[in-house]
Amino acid sequence: MAESSLFWTTNGTGDGSGSGYTAAQMFDLWRALFTPQTGNLGGVSPDYQSKLAASGTTSPVTIAAGAAIVYGIPYFNTANVTVAIPTPSGATRIDRIVLRASWAAQTVRITRIAGTEGGAAPALTQSAGTTWDIPLAQASITTAGAITLTDQREYLSLVGNDAITSAKIAAGAVGTTDIADGAITSAKIATDAVGAAAIAAGAVGSSELATGAVTAGKIATGGVSASAQLAAGVVNAPAILDTAVTVAKIADGAVTEAKLGTGAVTEAKLGTGAVTEAKLGTGAVTSDKIAASAVSASKILDGQVTSAKLVTGAVTSAKIAAGAVDGTKIAAGAVGTSALANGAVTADKLASNSVTSAKIAAGAVDSAKIAAGAVGTSALADGAVTGGKIPPNSINIDRIGTGVPMITGRRGGLDASWSSRGTTPYSTNVACAMEVGAFEAVVSYSTLGQLTVYFSDTFGRPPLVVATPVHLGGSYPEITVHIDTVTDTYFTFWYRSLSVDGTTKVGMHWIAIGEEA
Repeated sequence: MAESSLFWTTNGTGDGSGSGYTAAQMFDLWRALFTPQTGNLGGVSPDYQSKLAASGTTSPVTIAAGAAIVYGIPYFNTANVTVAIPTPSGATRIDRIVLRASWAAQTVRITRIAGTEGGAAPALTQSAGTTWDIPLAQASITTAGAITLTDQREYLSLVGNDAITSAKIAAGAVGTTDIADGAITSAKIATDAVGAAAIAAGAVGSSELATGAVTAGKIATGGVSASAQLAAGVVNAPAILDTAVTVAKIADGAVTEAKLGTGAVTEAKLGTGAVTEAKLGTGAVTSDKIAASAVSASKILDGQVTSAKLVTGAVTSAKIAAGAVDGTKIAAGAVGTSALANGAVTADKLASNSVTSAKIAAGAVDSAKIAAGAVGTSALADGAVTGGKIPPNSINIDRIGTGVPMITGRRGGLDASWSSRGTTPYSTNVACAMEVGAFEAVVSYSTLGQLTVYFSDTFGRPPLVVATPVHLGGSYPEITVHIDTVTDTYFTFWYRSLSVDGTTKVGMHWIAIGEEA
């Protein structure tokens, strides 16, 4: 039906249903009276206890006491409620804290809706008859557990749209914060309502002034200061005060010959340097006119000071310009040792082959003075190249003379190890080393012996190692020897008797051949 009313005796008469009133009818009543029919269809009571305010910067946060209506369902909370906010592991997460009405549970409770790490705030669930959320706060939590709360409460209102008329507003009740930006249009401003105090400095430009609005009374004393404010020709003789035209007021070139009176230009009127050559008559500058020391170097023409003009001894060292004395000016044999500055004789100054052995001081030729490749065989004294002068690995096999032991070739499995097994041929164009040894060992049938032998000198790469048992007397047991690990610094081998007649002592001989380190 289109019309209904509440509340009547539930006896089946009129709107008084014989079956009583339903929860849905009650929810519709509260929703119609206290919530707008747009948005979240609910809100927080603005004057009840602490208005369900959210607080806290770490988990858990707190929702204070308060009351609300969620889709027409009244809700009350008389004590603080804490809400745990889990810390994200990878990125900041935004959660929502809401009041959630559940028709299945028949409850309204404070609920956290979890967001996604690195994502936006989660959406509200608003399905009438099932689940309905209204927002209280938004919680942003970092991986360090720091929480920032944003208030998202909406309040219940008993005032409908357009319900507040002019008569309902008390005088002076509307402050600056109550006026929306741009709300004061020209039509809202009364005639003569804008006083001087209301006009911001610099707000009145040319376009705001009416034609003829600036009268003489509006111009302050001294207000016209710039020439740009004066129209051309407006300042005539009567307008100028006596002595008002100072030097600064006269433009350059404004005083022409016609403006000068006879005899007006006295010596005091002449500026420094004002009398140029063009101003002087021919022969006007006599000897008497030249002041003492007035003739400086710049006044003398080039080539005018001849030898006859110079006093004996006048050309001192200070009078000679830098670089003026070239080779043609120096007499033969005139430059002695005392005339040479320290360091003056550079490589460019020396003639080819002029530095003989007699000119080189003892010990003067160090390593830095010898060019690469300059020392040949003839320059080396017999016996000068000792072992300490030869770097490691610098002598290849083709540099070794006859009578020096060497390995001319080898076959194996790896170039990096002489002990590797294989048939691949490898070059041995390097100096070779050889080390041998012998020791005694007790061998038995039941015990496997092991020994690690360290070389006296390190090889360049793992060498080839050969070991063999030697009979020391007594019985002749059959011995097996197995070489296990070979490195550039040691080798390990195993040995055992193949006989069954107890233990016996044998000798072990070994030889290692490889590349020098």
